[in-house]
Amino acid sequence: KALERFDRAVERMDNLKDRINTHIAKLEARGVEVAKAKSFVAAAEAKLSEAKAKIVEAHALFSLSIDELTAENKTALKTLTKDIQSLIKEAHQALNDAIKSLKDAVKVKIEELKQIKDILQK
Repeated sequence: KALERFDRAVERMDNLKDRINTHIAKLEARGVEVAKAKSFVAAAEAKLSEAKAKIVEAHALFSLSIDELTAENKTALKTLTKDIQSLIKEAHQALNDAIKSLKDAVKVKIEELKQIKDILQK
């Protein structure tokens, strides 16, 4: 069950990443600085890839020991689950940071446009 939850969590993170990438593309087309957000998304992608690899490794451990997990496999599985959890959390934080950086970049762009508007009105 834990591995199923991890699979779903990674899937949700992938969906969030895709939505953020869509917003990045839209904002980039409007001249908003998105480099910082892109770097956060890239970091999240790396964490998610690593988490996926560890999930596959955990699935392999389960398939090796169909009836009962050995003490060694139990320890390895506990380590893997902790690693997967922390990677998913780190990826989520990186995606949140990407969203925050996009919001900040939009605010900066709005301020720039207001200043331009004020200059033009004078």
